[in-house]
Amino acid sequence: MGKVLKNKKVLLIGDTIIDRNVYLEAVGLSLESPTMKANYIDDNISFGGAANVAKHLSYMCEQVCFVTSLVSNDYVDLFKSRYNVELVNTPLQKDNVKSRYWITKGDSKYKYLQINDTNTDSANVLSLQTKVYDAVAISDYRCGLVSKNIILEILTGKYGKNTFAASQVSSREDNFLNYAGFKNFVLNKSELDIFCLSRNIEAMTSYKSLSAEKIYVTDGAKGSMVFGEYEKRHVSAKKVDKVMNTIGAGDAYYAAILASNGDLDFANSWAAYYISRDLGESVNFKEFLVEYEQSVS
Repeated sequence: MGKVLKNKKVLLIGDTIIDRNVYLEAVGLSLESPTMKANYIDDNISFGGAANVAKHLSYMCEQVCFVTSLVSNDYVDLFKSRYNVELVNTPLQKDNVKSRYWITKGDSKYKYLQINDTNTDSANVLSLQTKVYDAVAISDYRCGLVSKNIILEILTGKYGKNTFAASQVSSREDNFLNYAGFKNFVLNKSELDIFCLSRNIEAMTSYKSLSAEKIYVTDGAKGSMVFGEYEKRHVSAKKVDKVMNTIGAGDAYYAAILASNGDLDFANSWAAYYISRDLGESVNFKEFLVEYEQSVS
């Protein structure tokens, strides 16, 4: 496993989302109106969306090339200072920023408000030197970066033929058919259900509708599955003593699938390790890998 991860070269294309978290402490209600009053505690910036996949890949792989859009030079500099990733920046109209306001009361913390401000522009081509990668992956957070032209460019195979696609459905219709012809798809169980229901097909044969070789499906605490012509199996999730944070768990899983050539057990284990840490807590991939290899030896 370690040798596979060390030598892996991955090209990742996708939208970066700037996660701005503001932490407040509840102090009561306003006397004039039913408005909550809070005192400021702290705030921070983290990189979400496809950048979160790139972050996890940087722990695992020898070379990660990440094509994304960052408009502010401050964000570019901050990203480069944090992660050992080759950044190919394709600035669009504006940065995708999600501002979350967290209010603490006693021992509990609640997300009180979220404000989304995302790009509507789109890119046309990849500004890349032609180089062959072990895996070519798209993480489409539906913020405009991934265009039809870029998808067609990937499908030529000039960057590598082992292609992966993951696209966020959220409250919108799925766009998985845009990626028909990619070899691998990674989605969660609800996204698979939506895809199959809207086309009246069975989950076990969904890969055929996408002309794919395999579909990897995450199902939370139940583990994950892979469907394909020659492989249909399920691997149970790893036990987690205390779940601290599930934000970005799907990104962690996706990165682990890319880095490990589709090893479900490894991807489940890394996702479990990740959600057992609180937001902002550092991870130690080398320590994780030693423990993982001992568990499977």
